[in-house]
Amino acid sequence: MTKIYDAILDRVPYRVLNVVCLIVLAGAALALSVNVASSATNFRSHAFGGQEVVDAHITADGLLRAYSRVSITKCPDDVSYIPIRVSQPGATLESVAFDGRKVSFAPDDEHAEEGAYRVMPGLPENALKSAVMEITWSMPLDKVESGGPNSYQFHLRGAIPISSYTANVILDEGVPYAFGGKFANVPAYSMFWTKHTGRSYFDGEMGTCGIGLVKKEI
Repeated sequence: MTKIYDAILDRVPYRVLNVVCLIVLAGAALALSVNVASSATNFRSHAFGGQEVVDAHITADGLLRAYSRVSITKCPDDVSYIPIRVSQPGATLESVAFDGRKVSFAPDDEHAEEGAYRVMPGLPENALKSAVMEITWSMPLDKVESGGPNSYQFHLRGAIPISSYTANVILDEGVPYAFGGKFANVPAYSMFWTKHTGRSYFDGEMGTCGIGLVKKEI
């Protein structure tokens, strides 16, 4: 078999061989650059991490409004923006703040269908590493997907990759609803919580929780 290959190579002009080698090397370089770019993208998506507590309010004016507090525990050394996601499909991001100071944000056009935004924190990296990011978003209650009569589905997902996550639901004063079932006599309860061990962070959907509401008797 080796003699056959040698015979073939003897008949191939050197210039052609040189071109073939260059094409092969260029292809290998391109594949390597794609892998590096892919790794960089994956790194950026997990460059931030935090611990999140979200309080989902049922408001008197018929909104599901969430107030989320994210303690940042993982931060890259070079920050131009923070990629965040609004967990509830179709919700409107109202504001983002750091320790009460509102900052600007813009939709991430490449991932707009995922409720993605870019937040410009305006803080140095060393300050971000211990900062609390406050996020407010809202959605009309009658637009929230339903899992049955008056059972509204709250989507569980961290604004950034999370190591711990807690979701509470609260009835604001003046709301014409009460919780159903075992929470009928309380104004608030914890829907969900999770904690990852070690230094792991999770960046994905964790399912939904049904918020069961019943009309108050007048």
